[in-house]
Order: sequence, then structure tokens, then C-alpha cells
Amino acid sequence: MVMFLPSHTTPAYGNASLVAEIEANGGRNNVVVISMWAMFGSPDYGAGTWGFFSFCLTATGAPTTSMVGSGPCNQSISSPPAGSGFVDRSITASGGYMMAQSALPFANPGHLRGLTMQRLFEKVLVANVPHLFMSSFNEHIGGRQASAYVANTAVNMGLPYDPQNRTVWVDTYASEFSRDMEPTVEAGNRIWNMARSCVQMYKAGQTCADLPAEACCTRADTEVFANIWSLSKPNESLLTNSAAEVAVLTSEGWIQRCNPIPGPSVFCVNTSLEDGRQGPFMLYNTTLKDTTTRPLFRCISQAG
Repeated sequence: MVMFLPSHTTPAYGNASLVAEIEANGGRNNVVVISMWAMFGSPDYGAGTWGFFSFCLTATGAPTTSMVGSGPCNQSISSPPAGSGFVDRSITASGGYMMAQSALPFANPGHLRGLTMQRLFEKVLVANVPHLFMSSFNEHIGGRQASAYVANTAVNMGLPYDPQNRTVWVDTYASEFSRDMEPTVEAGNRIWNMARSCVQMYKAGQTCADLPAEACCTRADTEVFANIWSLSKPNESLLTNSAAEVAVLTSEGWIQRCNPIPGPSVFCVNTSLEDGRQGPFMLYNTTLKDTTTRPLFRCISQAG
């Protein structure tokens, strides 16, 4: 049997005698105590601490909520120190996760039709780690606290005139930004079906090279999003879905509008901003059968 104790030290709670007593279980010696939670790609992963959920990491090892225009997720694996006699390695996957308060823009990547789970399982399926930890089930919403950021977008999304909107959901929020995988009336069963597919492949030792058409692997209906950068200079504003164009425009004096909440790595972040209404944001990049969309066009205006 396994028991998790919340701690950033190994053994859990830094209390070896407590851990020994739990693991002895009255002489049965049938319990393993594992420390929770490793966070942000920290050294805790290398000390045998497991992650409740794990962040996607950039090429430099920084955590990110960016699921589009970024490299492989490459989340951390929990590995015991050599010769420690501790538990085997573990890896984590989930429907979503948060780097800041979950209800705030880009603090949580969201399900993105299952793209977040698919990207996390890229490493799960290839790494072939003996233990997989997945969160969450029956955890649709939880944890309100005062907004940690000053921006006018640092409120509960969808509630702009709520007098309580500066008290935001920190842990898991609504259908899109919840880590919960179970089917619901609001969200349907897409994430549940994807989780089933991914876990079955993990148990069978299969990868997406073996079964590219599996729900865990096919991206035809999940890679359907585009990053939209917002730029400005005196008396002018411009939106683009091209990172290459952003690089050219910023070299010509355009200023990129940053996200006021930590999380994304494809957009700049500035937590001192008080107005986040001008972006950045994301859009669908294609027409979908099960979602109402309409095309947007970028036009030149000679006004002013």
C-alpha cells in the first residue's frame, strides 16, 4: 500500500521515525510512504518526491502554460537518489494545471480539447516510467482567495461586474480550467475518453508511433489553436498570429503587450500591468464541426 504525506523533504515530513512507524503498520510492513509535492522542476524530484501535477517545461527548464508554439512538455520525473532504497520513479499527467491562480488568464493552460493531456503523455508513453500519477477526479472547483495581481483581467473570468470577482478561484476552476477528468454535463466526456486512451496505452507499453490514430495521439481536433500577439506604438495597434512577425515588428519599434499573470512563455509577462484587456490571447485557427466559430480579419485603418 502507498501513503502520501505532503512535504518537500525526504523522508516525508523530515521525520524518519514517523515514516518508519507508518510503513511498519503494526508489524505488517506493507506500506510505502512517499513525499508530496514536487513543484516547478525543483530538486525535490531527484529526492524521490512525487508531483501531484507537473508543469510543462521550456527548453531552459522553466515551467510554462503555453501549449501552442512551444516545444515538448518534458515534465519532470521523480527519481530516488542512487542507493537510497526509496521508491521507483514516477511521472505525472493531468487534464490541466496551474502556475498561478487557476481562474486567471494563462495561469492555467486549460484542457484545450485534450491538447494539454496529449502533450503531457508524449513523455509518459516514451519514458516508460513504472508509476503514473494522474489528478484529478471529482475535483471540479476549489479554493478561493484574494487575487494576487493588480490587472483588471486578474479576476474570475466571465464575471466582470461581480463585486466579489477580486476573490478568485486558485486551484481548479470551471469546465475548461479544472484538472478534473470525469464526464460532466457542461464539458461532456472528451477528456475522460482521452484519459482512458492514454492510460490504456501506458499500461500496454505503447507509444504514439505504435497507435497514431488513438485518441491520446491524434491531433486533428486538438491542434486547432493559434497564439495572438498584441502590439502597439503611438496611435497604432496591431494583432498577429505569427511569432516571426512579432520579431520583425518589435525590431521596428512596436511594443509587445504582455500578459499580466505568470504562466505563458510564448508571450512576455509583466505582473505590474494594471490593464490587460488588449491581450495577448488565443483563437481557433480552423473551422470546427462541434464548435461555433467565425473568421476574423486583420484590416488596415487610415483613421486618425
